[in-house]
Amino acid sequence: IINSSYPYYRRRKNSIYITKRVGSKHIFIYNNIIVPYNLYLVFKYRYYINLEIYSIVNIIKYIYKYLYKGINRTIIEFTNPDEIQRYILI
Repeated sequence: IINSSYPYYRRRKNSIYITKRVGSKHIFIYNNIIVPYNLYLVFKYRYYINLEIYSIVNIIKYIYKYLYKGINRTIIEFTNPDEIQRYILI
């Protein structure tokens, strides 16, 4: 984690790569552009899931407020649209 509290992943660029053929071109994919993943979750769900841990206090506050914000409330007032009757009563 760097000073801004965001995770910083060290991705080394070395000579390890794979070659992928796209159409008539060969593309080299190095290991520095591969996303980190959890091998346990890959085998359990048969899907790649990218997990990141956030330690920023603002995100925790936002999640707490979002979960416990309560129901949305509004005020509705029904009025009589008859203007003549309303004028007589005044």
